[in-house]
Amino acid sequence: MTAHALAGQPLRRLGRRQPLRHPRTRQGEPSERERRERLEGAHGRRVRYEQDIRPLFRDRDIHSMSFAFDLSSYDDVRANAEAIYERLAAGSMPCDGRWPAEDVERFRTWIDNGSPP
Repeated sequence: MTAHALAGQPLRRLGRRQPLRHPRTRQGEPSERERRERLEGAHGRRVRYEQDIRPLFRDRDIHSMSFAFDLSSYDDVRANAEAIYERLAAGSMPCDGRWPAEDVERFRTWIDNGSPP
């Protein structure tokens, strides 16, 4: 069809337009981006082991898991980070109760950011 033949005909849509989404996933819940920004700190400071992750492990946690790895050791935690995360996310670690969701997310952010010391 030529341009002259198309003149006067209604335009066809090629597909459905997706509605714009608000940055919140559900009403009142922060989006993934907002959660990550909050976990990384006010000035975009990266989550670090010594400042943000190590303090989450209590002496009792370190002792309980000493048969497998040393939670007070950056090298051990980094080497076992995925296994630790799986247990934290499942709520089986620590053994006396699960971490708050913000702390589990902070640990995941640390892994995703390359596990800085």
